[in-house]
Amino acid sequence: MSYKPTSLIFDLDLVSIRSEDYVARIPASLNTREKLFDALIQQLKLPAYFGENWDALSECLRDLSWIKTKRVIIVHSDLPPLDRHVLKTYLDVLEECITDWKPEEDHELFAVFPAYTREMILLLREDQSPQ
Repeated sequence: MSYKPTSLIFDLDLVSIRSEDYVARIPASLNTREKLFDALIQQLKLPAYFGENWDALSECLRDLSWIKTKRVIIVHSDLPPLDRHVLKTYLDVLEECITDWKPEEDHELFAVFPAYTREMILLLREDQSPQ
């Protein structure tokens, strides 16, 4: 099976976190969309206009104007144990937003997951069956 390329990173060492980077750490125990949004609100200091839905998350991750550092790195301690559809949507939003940022722009967005989650994420991305 051939995998589609992914913009997610599966080895924290590949990012080389610097002291000036903004790092948001997402815990492993987030088993609902609401808990995930709460963690993202807290860790990314999402603005008050964040509407706690996928479109709003996408909008915020494509803006990041409230964060003054260029590199924003979302580090996941594990793959959140979310419903498959919710997890797939979250990963899709992350990837779309990451690839939307261009090198000459004000920010760079990275999402990092543990190496052992790589195959599971890639298989989930390949799964095109109805939700």
